[in-house]
Amino acid sequence: MNEEILSGLRISLEGGYTLDSAVQSFLNAGYNPAEVHEAAAMLSKPLSSSLTQPSPQIPVQPLPKMPQVSELTQETKPTASPKMKLLLIIAIIIILLIIAGTIITLLFKDQIINLFTS
Repeated sequence: MNEEILSGLRISLEGGYTLDSAVQSFLNAGYNPAEVHEAAAMLSKPLSSSLTQPSPQIPVQPLPKMPQVSELTQETKPTASPKMKLLLIIAIIIILLIIAGTIITLLFKDQIINLFTS
């Protein structure tokens, strides 16, 4: 049996994961399914004398920490840089000038037409 898989499954269980989710994680990572299921079977059995004896520890990379629900639901407000704020203000001013020009043109269209026709 692969001690690395067994140690990894133990660490996952200690981290609060279910045995099924830990097994699925190892299978998704490409580990041999027979070895993963064998290690899972060893962990699901009651402790025997062979498991209580200290075994050589193989360093195992811990699974990445899952973000807490509160971390996922926190809204973060994007902050605009001063340059972006300035561009936004300039764009708004230009749009307002265009709208004002259009309104003035519509209000005084007769006078404007008379200027060019007379």
